[in-house]
Amino acid sequence: MTGAFQLISRVLYVAVTLALLVLAFSFIGYAGWSIYRAVSGQEEVLSAMLHAVGLVIIALAVSDVGKFLLEEELGRERELETTGEVRRTLTKFMTIIIIAASLHTLVFLFEAGRESVEALLYPSVLLVAVAVLLVVLGIYQRLASAVEHEYREDLSGGAKLDPEKEAMERNEEEAAR
Repeated sequence: MTGAFQLISRVLYVAVTLALLVLAFSFIGYAGWSIYRAVSGQEEVLSAMLHAVGLVIIALAVSDVGKFLLEEELGRERELETTGEVRRTLTKFMTIIIIAASLHTLVFLFEAGRESVEALLYPSVLLVAVAVLLVVLGIYQRLASAVEHEYREDLSGGAKLDPEKEAMERNEEEAAR
């Protein structure tokens, strides 16, 4: 039963990853179409370019999420075992979100700045939210790293202990059997 569930899970992850990549390419295609329409005189060029940049940023974020799913869920044969692995995985995912949100917020700022000063409120709030996310991620990194360090010292009685290395050695021993 476990083997069937793993196969279904892998197929689902591949399908979701492919769907995300198709959506990312669709965003890029639509961005190109918008620029073409602007160059041919059907839309305002600057507005179309800002819109295209926003679409490309969204496409980048969507493809990064697909890549993340592929690497983390299909590229790994086992569950996350150490707090360091969990911390790195969560940090990688949150970094993708923070970068995409900050770039998209900058596009919003440029678009809103062209319209009116009142329109700058929403993008400014988004920029503050992205900054808060970045600070929270930094705090999480610091606290999780400190806990990991304390955990290693507690287990080893002051000696250096690397639970990630031990987990990898255990997995290699199991694979060798």
